[in-house]
Amino acid sequence: MSEDDSGQGAKLQLETRWIEDAVVISVAGELDIATAPALREQLLRVFAEQTPGHVVVDLTLVTFLDGATLGVLVGARRRLHHDDARMTIVALERVTRVIRAAGLDQAWQLVDSLEAALTAAPPPPP
Repeated sequence: MSEDDSGQGAKLQLETRWIEDAVVISVAGELDIATAPALREQLLRVFAEQTPGHVVVDLTLVTFLDGATLGVLVGARRRLHHDDARMTIVALERVTRVIRAAGLDQAWQLVDSLEAALTAAPPPPP
């Protein structure tokens, strides 16, 4: 994983790679008001290159997540929904607890492993 370029490298690492037809953005460290913009920039770079049919945001190595990050993820979901793409969040309980507390557990397909994200069937249309 490479450190982000926002000066917060000690707190956040991002890695982007394609696996089959999905782009996977793996995040490690703290996602907060100071580091969430680096995730937003990474997502915007991916969207600028090519809108993928499936975006997987792997948060299994995230140690902290706040409302600013949820805002970034909601914005990405809106963009992907507009482009008929889907988004899956890979997260452990410490992160899914925050997502559920915010009432956003239905906004994305939530799974607990990258393998599950890549093999899961798309959710039914709303």
